[in-house]
Amino acid sequence: GAATNVHDACIQEIESQIECEFVKPAAGAVWFLPKSMGSLIPSQALTAWKFLPREVPVMVWVGYLKKRGVLRLIMEVGPLADSTKRKSLLHAIEAAGIPVRATGFRDDAKFTRIASHSQKLKLDEDGEPDTSDEEVQRVFRALWKKYDEPLEKVVSALSNFDWK
Repeated sequence: GAATNVHDACIQEIESQIECEFVKPAAGAVWFLPKSMGSLIPSQALTAWKFLPREVPVMVWVGYLKKRGVLRLIMEVGPLADSTKRKSLLHAIEAAGIPVRATGFRDDAKFTRIASHSQKLKLDEDGEPDTSDEEVQRVFRALWKKYDEPLEKVVSALSNFDWK
C-alpha cells in the first residue's frame, strides 16, 4: 500500500544521500544509523529494538502517518538496559545543546525523542497525499536538512561520551 511505497522511496533517498551503517525497515518505519553516529557507539545491551542489526541506543527513523499524509523524521535515545548510563547519555546530549525533557531522565524511561520534524506531503489532483517517489523524496530531503545541527550536536556528545 501507500505506506510501503513511502518507505521504499525513503530507503532509496536515505541510501543515496546519507552514509549509513545500516538501513532497516521495521515496525512501520525505516530505521537508519548514520555512520557519523554509529562509529562512535559501541553495541550496548538494550531492552527493546531487538530488530536492529546492531544494538545501539541512539537511532534515527522515518515514518509515514497515512491518515494525515505526514512524513516524520525522529532521532531518539532508546532503551538502554543500564538506566544510569542512559541518563548519563541524555545529560551529555543536553550539554551538547539539545534540550531533553525531564521525563527522559526517569529510571523507568525507555524512549526519548531528541529531534522530531514532520511535514505533510502535497496533495495530488484527487486531494489525496502524493505518495510518488519524487514527492516523498523531496519531503524527506527537506526534513533531513533540519538535522544538520542536531546530528552535529549528537555526534559531539557521542564522541566525548564514556561508554564504560
